[in-house]
Amino acid sequence: KELNERVITDELTGIYNRRYIDERLPSDIVRSIIEKKPLSVIFLDIDNLKEINDRYGHLYGDRTIQNIVSVLSQHIQAENDWVARYGGDEFFVCLNNTPVQAARQIAEIIRLKIQELLISNDKEISTSVSMGVHTMDDAPLTAQELITKADEKMYQAKQQGKNRIV
Repeated sequence: KELNERVITDELTGIYNRRYIDERLPSDIVRSIIEKKPLSVIFLDIDNLKEINDRYGHLYGDRTIQNIVSVLSQHIQAENDWVARYGGDEFFVCLNNTPVQAARQIAEIIRLKIQELLISNDKEISTSVSMGVHTMDDAPLTAQELITKADEKMYQAKQQGKNRIV
């Protein structure tokens, strides 16, 4: 069991990793379809993390990631929802039994809380995130389709000026 946990956990953040997404999301989709309940996902990218790493070093970049993960974890329902690191500075949030309006509200709260973060006491480093939200309601999607739709919306948020939700 401990070995399995290590395989599906991101070392830096302690949250789930991409392998977990690949294993868990399909079963959440099936449950959503069977129970006829909405499934919302958020694909999130940290804005300007490369600049933080370049200017202040990777220690501050890592601290940025950890602080953002803390915000994400605090704003989901741990018994139903989950957060995973998709890779690098991208994260995936799965909100089971959550309609689109509620998912957007959760995303907005997360966006505002992250915008308020200061990464360090000795340097005023702040950041923001761009997010894509997609809800599977009536038309079933595969895990890859759901990820792709949320990812495409996240890129739209980036193109529209970052620090926003699409």
